[in-house]
Amino acid sequence: MIKLVLSISLLVSIIANLALYQAWQEARQVIVATPPEVSYQTISAQAKQAFVNADYLTASQLAAIASDKKAIEQAWYQQAVKALTDQQPDLAKNILEATAGKITRPWLVRLALRYHLALQKYSEAADIIYSRSQAELTDIEYQSEWLYFEAQMLAVYDDLKQQGHWEKAAKIFETLYWYQDDHPKFSLALAESYYHLGKKSQAEQILLYVAADPDYQSQAEALQAKLLQKTVKYPLNRTGAHYILAVKIGQQPANLMIDTGASITSLSRQFVEQYITDYQHLGYKTVSTANGLAEAEEILVAEFTLGTLTLNDFTLLILDNYFSHNDGLLGMNFLSRFKFNIDQQASMLVLTERKSSD
Repeated sequence: MIKLVLSISLLVSIIANLALYQAWQEARQVIVATPPEVSYQTISAQAKQAFVNADYLTASQLAAIASDKKAIEQAWYQQAVKALTDQQPDLAKNILEATAGKITRPWLVRLALRYHLALQKYSEAADIIYSRSQAELTDIEYQSEWLYFEAQMLAVYDDLKQQGHWEKAAKIFETLYWYQDDHPKFSLALAESYYHLGKKSQAEQILLYVAADPDYQSQAEALQAKLLQKTVKYPLNRTGAHYILAVKIGQQPANLMIDTGASITSLSRQFVEQYITDYQHLGYKTVSTANGLAEAEEILVAEFTLGTLTLNDFTLLILDNYFSHNDGLLGMNFLSRFKFNIDQQASMLVLTERKSSD
């Protein structure tokens, strides 16, 4: 009796799983079953009117090619692609849906791929190119679509890279890496995204495999070298076109404006007289300021600290200038010790340790 109950339970479980699998397959299916023969009469009046309204293809032009199945398939496809190019995805979707039962699968695969790419639905596009298109296309057709997909995704990455949108880039290329973890260009894109997001261990793991490919070894090793360098980021406060950074002189907090035109870090005399007492006088030197040449006192402080970085015996200048939004200027005698850049979007100062060869 127990065996019978278990057998029935197992059978029910199998049937339920099969039903769920079939429902999942149907839900994810974009390409419909084998379509019937194309004729002008099978094309809906609404679809014909969509073309007429958009000045893409007139009803008479459709009728003229109705007997030529390949011609009418190509016409539908070209008009949908033109709708995407003209940034009218809703019209392209209408065309895609209207033609789903009227043109053969290869055309639908190509059209669906371009539709999802145009709408930045990269996961759906990846699903088409990796999971569905090989069964629908010839080897030559698939290779052509694959190269198109690859070029589009690399162009997306270049655009995100220029904008510094590393989170979005990582999310997109994580999906591609899940489908194909041996594609060197996609893997490099994901590793670089991880590098900029501070996910060094994930980047290192990906690069181990990319570095084994002779064609991409040098690129992988260059990124691996970056991972070995210590990089730190510090928040900035933005005032107009300027960036203010919080530091410490000894134990005294100070706000310095980043100035790559200043050779030596400086403090206002008012700030020094009010807060800084422990320093060594070194002399005077002539410096160039926004108001012209000026005499500045040169001093040495025991400690200059930014976050976890502390420099000992650090040289500063005392300027008579009054700084309305800050206590002085952060100059190149600090910044030149690092490779540095300002992430304007995130308002962060990014410092990377220099190698001895730099």
